[in-house]
Amino acid sequence: MAKLSTKSRNALPKGDFAGPDRSYPVNDRAHAIAAKARATQFASPAEKAKIDAKANRVLGTKSTAKELDRRLWSPESFRQKHNQKLSPEAADKAARMANAILKRGGSEKIAISTANKHGDQIQRELNRKK
Repeated sequence: MAKLSTKSRNALPKGDFAGPDRSYPVNDRAHAIAAKARATQFASPAEKAKIDAKANRVLGTKSTAKELDRRLWSPESFRQKHNQKLSPEAADKAARMANAILKRGGSEKIAISTANKHGDQIQRELNRKK
């Protein structure tokens, strides 16, 4: 991330900040990512939503509830589209994992890859218990 000096920070327009009182600068991609991370740690839920929305505009990602709902997976749709060998129980856990990644702003490709990997592990554990 580029170092933001006091002089250059003071020169930024108000619109380049996501938080109150010129906090959480989002003047570039690196600062937008950092703002989202810090908001998760320190901001109230209401402030976090505003900071995330502003940072997502800089990052070019959509985070509307409607868009997120469209991206989320039901266990059955996950099983049909991505990993047909999973049992319903393993598919449920894998879909929940994929949805958690998507809700945190992760890409669909990463969510599916991670959920498939862990879904296979869950399936092996379930098979061993039988």
